[in-house]
Amino acid sequence: MKNLTPTNKPKKKKVTSADRAYSAIREAIVNGTLRPGYPLLETELSEQLGMSRTPVREAINRLKAEDVIETIKRKGIFVKTLSKDELVHWYEVAEGLEGMVSYLVASDPEAQLDEMEANIEAMEEALSERNTDKWIAADERYHSILYSLCKNNFLVEHLKRVNEKLQLARLVLIAGSASDKQESTKDHRATFEAIKAGDPDLARKCTHEHWKRIRQTYQSRSV
Repeated sequence: MKNLTPTNKPKKKKVTSADRAYSAIREAIVNGTLRPGYPLLETELSEQLGMSRTPVREAINRLKAEDVIETIKRKGIFVKTLSKDELVHWYEVAEGLEGMVSYLVASDPEAQLDEMEANIEAMEEALSERNTDKWIAADERYHSILYSLCKNNFLVEHLKRVNEKLQLARLVLIAGSASDKQESTKDHRATFEAIKAGDPDLARKCTHEHWKRIRQTYQSRSV
């Protein structure tokens, strides 16, 4: 058998201008700086990023391939706005993926749950204070910690991409009401208690019910 041992260490991939443009534009879309429906002009983006149009064009093509932006005939290139059907389909995917994450974490006796519980308590505290920003931050940390406890990195990476899609959609939807946040907090508490009890089937069921409720809520709204 041939010796497959590499003679040299692999070189780190050089970060190109197109890579930097891609990362900057993608981040601006995910964090809501460039909202769904926003027109993407190569000249404007080039000026803002301080680079030529060529790497910006390459970045736009990569984002098109990821279905983050879209070309509308005779109008131009825009940050994609999900249709109602697309939104529901992504919620269905999230329901399945995060349900499995909860199942796996609940199956892991070594999972450290202190931070997870602390953020649920922060969500409960934010509700009592009627502090929306605090609640949103705690909710985001809750999901981030849940994902970090899952040892299936392939599953987590796919779920993160799905959540990015849903985040783009939420930017153009009616903001969740106080009652939505109360229900979500109860859902997360129920999932946590199931994980803490080491009951993977119940943890998955609680997570499924949470996403199902959210999906049905958005399904009744217009995008």
